[in-house]
Amino acid sequence: MSGRGKGGKGLGKVAQNDIVRCFVIIFRVSLNQLFAASLVVVV
Repeated sequence: MSGRGKGGKGLGKVAQNDIVRCFVIIFRVSLNQLFAASLVVVV
């Protein structure tokens, strides 16, 4: 998403980082949902 005009290697790196970032976000969201569900069960 940055305005750097480098070759395909940079694009590949950015794509990999975006994929990892998406997985981390999904992982955090699922963890938060599990935490909220466990809180609801406890309460």
